[in-house]
Amino acid sequence: MKEAAFVSVVVYTYNNAGTISGFLSSLDKYMDSGFDNYEIIVLNDSSRDRCVEEIKKIAHGLRRDIKVIN
Repeated sequence: MKEAAFVSVVVYTYNNAGTISGFLSSLDKYMDSGFDNYEIIVLNDSSRDRCVEEIKKIAHGLRRDIKVIN
């Protein structure tokens, strides 16, 4: 049974373009298996790689919206 509580997950990233998509996909799957209501917030600490572009690509395939804070 899924928890009804609303949960926010905050993820910090800096130059993680190579791993962020897989991580967010796994996190979304895990959160969806245990919670009815959740959000994922990504704190982008001025990444110099294509991290934000990778987040935007993966966001369309996730169950919830992702908020990116720069």
